[in-house]
Amino acid sequence: DTKTITLTTRSEEARKEAREAVRRIESFQQGPQIQEAAKKAIAADPDFAWAHYLLAASTFPPPQAKPEHDKALELVAKASPGEQKYLAAIKLNREQKGKEALAAFKQLREEYPDERMVHMMIGQLSLNQGQFAEAQKAFEKAIALDDSTPRAHALIGNSLMLQGEYAQARA
Repeated sequence: DTKTITLTTRSEEARKEAREAVRRIESFQQGPQIQEAAKKAIAADPDFAWAHYLLAASTFPPPQAKPEHDKALELVAKASPGEQKYLAAIKLNREQKGKEALAAFKQLREEYPDERMVHMMIGQLSLNQGQFAEAQKAFEKAIALDDSTPRAHALIGNSLMLQGEYAQARA
């Protein structure tokens, strides 16, 4: 009955560190800061697929992240359905299949309407595909769900700038 994705771990410490890694991503912190929290989550639960995904998402260049992505995809088979679908959609995006990834995230939005991360990914993918109205709507929904970090606001500004709406973007 939940409208958000359940993160599958038996460790409350791992869940706490994973949330912290996401907060750091949403606050424009750099890879090493995000990796610190993701590594703590993995240390608390080595079988936590989401933590491996977060470590991969913060590792550059992308080929260096591949082992962690692969590990996340291996472990997610035992995770919640929402995690499985989210990481499958991320895999499409990683494979440069943006339209398919966007469709997968839109389906996730139907199942998990209160999952902020899903709205953020819809916004990012829509923005990348020039679908500015869809992107802005997704970022606004993310802000409505949680306004504690700056990233969604900045991405709305990016969308407005790309549309030539400079004064609105500055605001």
